[in-house]
Amino acid sequence: MLGFGMSLAIPTVVIGSLMTDDNDGGGRADIMTLTETEASWYGSVLLVCHPMGGLLSGVLQEIVGRKWCMALVSVPQLVGWYVLWRAGDAFDLYVSCVALGLSMGLSEAPVLTYVGEAVEPRLRGPLSSMPTFTIMLGSFVSYLMSTVMPWRTVAMINMAVPVVSFVAVVLLTPESPVWLLSRNRPAEAKKSLAYLRGCVSTADVEDEFSELSIYAGFNKSVDIEQYVDCGIDQRRLSYVKYLQINTNDTTNAEIDILANPKSNWFSGHAKKFLDT
Repeated sequence: MLGFGMSLAIPTVVIGSLMTDDNDGGGRADIMTLTETEASWYGSVLLVCHPMGGLLSGVLQEIVGRKWCMALVSVPQLVGWYVLWRAGDAFDLYVSCVALGLSMGLSEAPVLTYVGEAVEPRLRGPLSSMPTFTIMLGSFVSYLMSTVMPWRTVAMINMAVPVVSFVAVVLLTPESPVWLLSRNRPAEAKKSLAYLRGCVSTADVEDEFSELSIYAGFNKSVDIEQYVDCGIDQRRLSYVKYLQINTNDTTNAEIDILANPKSNWFSGHAKKFLDT
């Protein structure tokens, strides 16, 4: 998300430089200029492409997984910074903004989904606030660098961010256990969960893995026929059971839900929720 913030700030940096009389283009022989119309389009293209990347990320992360979706964000981001660094006219600036805007949209969904699926419940709140912090930090760093160096140099330095990010995600980040379970890969999911909980043994995460299996609809031990009157499929039923198990403080209540599926809680609240 650091690259997100840098991408968000760069149009302000470039426009501020090219619209003044003392811009040097980063030491290049060709000095670029922008008209007011070109500057207006350049400042807008980034935010137009941002939601397009967001729509694409929702599909992409289900196909390739959370990990590789986060890694692939680095590709358009690197392309955007390179094109900006070598830009010779307004069209090149537009192309760089398209690439950076797509990378911004692609980065949000997989990061937040990964935090929700892979992080321990006690850490989800603090870590969910980190993307916003790193976005602001990235913008601040871009603005700070622009005060002491040309915008082309800023773009060149920013190319290091997607490279480092790609290497870190590929080498250090395991795939989401929930996504692996949804793809019928329980052995890999258990290893991933054990790694995420501090490189412990798979036996130490057995209880949590069982809960994740229910959540992901991988646990097939529930007899769905007993819920046919509610019109509930396996995946949605498992999700409701998972929520109830993890939000109830008493063991007796958990046992009652599992042992008495047609209890007042299920027939009343769950049916009303699932029918909406």
